[in-house]
Amino acid sequence: MKKVASLIRRYNTNEYRNLFLIVSIFFVIFTTISIHRFWQYSVWYYDFGIFYTAISAVSKLQAPIIDHFVFTNTNILGDHFHPIIFLISPLVALFKTGEVLLVIQTLFVSLSGIFIYLISKHYQRSKFESFAMLIMYFSFIGLHNALITEFHEITLLSLPLSIFFYGMIKKKKFWYFLGLFSVLLTKETTFIIPAWFSLLLIFKNKGQWRKIGLFSLLISLAYGYFLVTYVFKFFNGEGYYYLEGASKNVESIFPTFNELKIKTIFYSFLNFGFLPLLAPEMLPPILFNWWSRFTSLASTRHDLGMHYNAEIAPTLILAANVGWVRLKMFLSKFFPFFKTYYFKILFLIVVVISFINIIYLNSPILLFGNLDFYKNTENFVFLDTLIENIPEDGIVMAETNIAARIAYRGKVIMLRDNYDQFSPDYVVVDFREGQEPNNFFGVDFPDFKSKIYNDPTYFIYYDQGEQVIFKKIKKD
Repeated sequence: MKKVASLIRRYNTNEYRNLFLIVSIFFVIFTTISIHRFWQYSVWYYDFGIFYTAISAVSKLQAPIIDHFVFTNTNILGDHFHPIIFLISPLVALFKTGEVLLVIQTLFVSLSGIFIYLISKHYQRSKFESFAMLIMYFSFIGLHNALITEFHEITLLSLPLSIFFYGMIKKKKFWYFLGLFSVLLTKETTFIIPAWFSLLLIFKNKGQWRKIGLFSLLISLAYGYFLVTYVFKFFNGEGYYYLEGASKNVESIFPTFNELKIKTIFYSFLNFGFLPLLAPEMLPPILFNWWSRFTSLASTRHDLGMHYNAEIAPTLILAANVGWVRLKMFLSKFFPFFKTYYFKILFLIVVVISFINIIYLNSPILLFGNLDFYKNTENFVFLDTLIENIPEDGIVMAETNIAARIAYRGKVIMLRDNYDQFSPDYVVVDFREGQEPNNFFGVDFPDFKSKIYNDPTYFIYYDQGEQVIFKKIKKD
């Protein structure tokens, strides 16, 4: 009890109360937005349904088999290796709802803010500057977009990576190795990050921490090699799909640049006051992130949307901290009169950044204060009714936003033009005009509608007007 009381006294200060308040506000805002988007059917089988299926399966002690659009009926660990997602399985087993994934995702990002603050305090020695760095981190529109874009394991990386950085700069072995192994378990490509920073530890330290750097470097590289060479082949029987595809494409090695990619780089650095440029030794993992995205033909990876930007946010704020320290040293040496303006300069940077992200770049955080956004949730009750009428006694094929909501069942596959080749027991479709294109991902909607209505092997099991459930006629 004495230790608990001592711990409470330690953190029961204005500083930590303010820290927890900021983190809590961030958590409430983005949890509210993401859950309402979930209720508005703005999640799809890619990626939410895939993760929901896998996490739910493990919660039932079953193999995490998913309906991959390219590799059907595959173990999710044979697509990407991210066992960290199964930390959510007990909670899904307990609450049996998809909202759990979104709450945990926002919680991970919010809690990362505590470690970002402690890292900033190590560098800045000032509460004001540390809080400014935290606001800078939380204002990153790439982080905002990641939180409202369904669910993805790479968004979870913010917490493991911030823990890893905290252990590294504070020389705390427990937090360092907890962060290291958590980062490695987040995705097969994330080993690049601790591998690089392990190199920095080797060159910048002596004695024990140089040995720790060498150990973590070897662990990271060996882990990455082992995954690509053996683990993926074990789960899918072939190997690492994405490496094989990249080796056949010259453009995947030398990315071309266009206006969209340049804007992504510019606004990413702008969000952190261009301070990371003053810490070039920390930029390689960020450059790797951009290289891996910009070599993809999918333009959705090239901008500040979706989850891809969450991966680099902790590294950018770490580099920004180092960059701000170096900028102050430079100004102190050559322009000493600036010393009294440091707080004002940093305050101005944070205010400008926040304005650009929220107003100019139209951050989704604005949805939190939009009453029409909440009213829109009531407009989707008819889809809730549709889902309540989907039987649970067979395989269900449904458009992606509906498939995502019932993915916990396991026997759910995405809508396809060639649905007859999969022979599902039920086909669930919302035929309303003007829907989000992702709802019919990969489907020629007009042709599909004509085909299913004229298919003699299916009959209308449930008709809600534009929402229809077709049932396969079973042969005697």
